[in-house]
Amino acid sequence: MSVIPQPLDDRAAVFHARTFASFSLRNNVYCVPVDEHEEQRQYQLNRIIRDVLDNEIVLAPNFPPPDIDEPQALDCGVGKGAWVEDLLDVGAYPDCEVTGVDIYFGQGDEEDEDDGEDSDDDGVQEFIKKRWNLNAPFRDDRSRSRIRAERFDLVNSRLLMDGINTNRWPAYVQDLYNVLKPGGWLQMVELELKFQSDNGRLRLDDEGALYSWHRWYYHTMVQDGRDPKIGERLGGLMRQYRFQNVSHRSHRLQIGRWNEGRSSGLPTEEDVPGY
Repeated sequence: MSVIPQPLDDRAAVFHARTFASFSLRNNVYCVPVDEHEEQRQYQLNRIIRDVLDNEIVLAPNFPPPDIDEPQALDCGVGKGAWVEDLLDVGAYPDCEVTGVDIYFGQGDEEDEDDGEDSDDDGVQEFIKKRWNLNAPFRDDRSRSRIRAERFDLVNSRLLMDGINTNRWPAYVQDLYNVLKPGGWLQMVELELKFQSDNGRLRLDDEGALYSWHRWYYHTMVQDGRDPKIGERLGGLMRQYRFQNVSHRSHRLQIGRWNEGRSSGLPTEEDVPGY
């Protein structure tokens, strides 16, 4: 039986002038930078997703439950809390108690943390932090801060394609089902980085830069045991593991300048490097 490694602290390492979580580099789990530049990219991407979803933070039609004063929410892949900030500040859910799961939070050290859990003091409204490699089931956790079954009214899972192993996805969706209360809501968002050109102005042949980048990225993901097309499968996996009222949608994101007149929350040329 193989043991899935788990992060113990927020130690970081510099590689090719970018900062990564040491745990990621040692264990080949979500090898994406964790520096300020990446943080800003994640916030900008969150704003784009929010706009595409018509500014909806929670897509559940009956959230929060009318008979619950403090709904419990779980954010898998929370990062620095972009979605949580929307939920508590922009959304109409200030009474939610949120638990954020990730392998790195960017502050603290092993000596001043309590069992992998602490609260946020980074400007985002407070949420509980839980370090956990989501390639392992929650039932493997024996700590005081473990994620318990039937605890949450809402689970948000977003942008985990680079971190979750291909063969883990079915059991991961089942884990999320198990931690939801009866009648709870799961929402999942994943990107498929496939570039298309509607007007033919974008070069996507064998010599085009975007084509070459996508081919390299896709090959690397598959080689590392990740599924770069997992977004297409999420709806089927939810139905397979007893979810009801499943809605699965695909949205196309525009490359370059966004149409005039869209939401004011969209990033501008000044907001996005290389826009």
